Amino acid sequence: MRDKVISLARKSGGLFIASAVSLMFSFLFVFFLARLLGAELYGYIPLARSSQLILEAFLEFGLASALIKRLSSPDDQLKIIGTSLSLKTIAGGVSTLALIAMSLAAPPPMNIYILAMSPFPLFAFLLTNVRSVYSSKMELLKVSILAILPDFLRFCIAILLFYLGFGVLSGIFGYVGGAAITLALALAFLQRDRLLHFSFDLEEAKRQLFLGLFLNSTQLSSYFFPSFVTILSAFLLSISDVSVIAVSMSFAATIYIFLSPITAFFYPFTCEHYSNPKFNTFLRFLIRYWAAFLLLSLLAVQIGAGFVFGLLGKSFLVGSSVFLVIAAAVFLDSFKQISDYYFIARNKQKYIVLFEGVKFLIFFLSLIYIFYSHSAFGIESISWAILAAYASAFALRLVFLYKSCPLELLLIPKAAILFGIFFYFGFQASGFTGKLLLFFAGAVLVLLFGLIKISDLAYLREIAENKTSGG
Repeated sequence: MRDKVISLARKSGGLFIASAVSLMFSFLFVFFLARLLGAELYGYIPLARSSQLILEAFLEFGLASALIKRLSSPDDQLKIIGTSLSLKTIAGGVSTLALIAMSLAAPPPMNIYILAMSPFPLFAFLLTNVRSVYSSKMELLKVSILAILPDFLRFCIAILLFYLGFGVLSGIFGYVGGAAITLALALAFLQRDRLLHFSFDLEEAKRQLFLGLFLNSTQLSSYFFPSFVTILSAFLLSISDVSVIAVSMSFAATIYIFLSPITAFFYPFTCEHYSNPKFNTFLRFLIRYWAAFLLLSLLAVQIGAGFVFGLLGKSFLVGSSVFLVIAAAVFLDSFKQISDYYFIARNKQKYIVLFEGVKFLIFFLSLIYIFYSHSAFGIESISWAILAAYASAFALRLVFLYKSCPLELLLIPKAAILFGIFFYFGFQASGFTGKLLLFFAGAVLVLLFGLIKISDLAYLREIAENKTSGG
């Protein structure tokens, strides 16, 4: 077990660098296009993307997660990969046709934008499968390349096409073009490793679809609710407000730079080792690690929020006040990357469905409260409804994880108290110096409250050593 944890830690550390580079290009993509297009136009890009993601949430069938779980079995890998690639090709083709049909019913200019997005699922579905193959094998270099390249190409293609006069379409073509080129390289990797094999074994297809339908809860969790909120906001708010919400969510997602390196390999790792008694030690450490970085990240983004939205222009300035609320929601939701993989590995997908159901319920109850309290459906009220939904789902995840795994009981009130303190003073602090002092004070509180312990530092040092348990 110790050797496996060492391997996971080292490869996650390497992927941390790749994730940082990838997020940098993702940040640049959003920042430059939002600044160049303005809030009046940028919102069409996340709206078109949300149309695709809602379809993907259902039509992906959870096959990427099913592939990793199947590859942990001793069965024929070529048959497993070939059948999965064939299923993904069919699902991607159906999604593309569905988007084309949706574009025929959409009003202008959304019909053009959805039509331009329509090839994306075909490329993206296959690309996620190739990444799943190399994640299950924990091949750091190939996973890193396939993580960085789509965001890099998306940024380069979008900026080039914008200056050629494509406007909003430049961002959408960036998504499609970046995925298409990366997929070509991914298939070349498979061909070189003699894993590129399109086949269709009926029994294997039934196994993967049956398994995937249970695992599809992760897709619904990751894609459906944010996409639904974006589309609903377009009905309740202006396209400018949609831009602010979408940009806030994108910037807040930088928290994943601290989580994606571990969670990229955490699912296959958990599938294999969750029954090992020492796994709970690692899981408890990972949750404290998540809580500490969440709290500090909440302060870090508050430091830069006003500056970033100021650079974007006056039409985005409302984002500097809304941003912290949406960032807090996104940060809390990042906990699902740990908890949901754990529940899936233990075949408890019903919990994830429950968490997402609570998220929808609280969001709609918040909207009903806003309506009956005679408040306007403004961007501020929508942002607080989003926070209420994500916070409720997070609390439920933590309670069920505590029931399933012996975590420290005091972790819940400690994290809740610190989150409330940081959230309140994040609003009150003024000026760069004040916010920076608050950040360092937060780091001290994290240590004093025991979210990061001295024993954790010793544990990190142990798994980073070059020695193995054999010598």
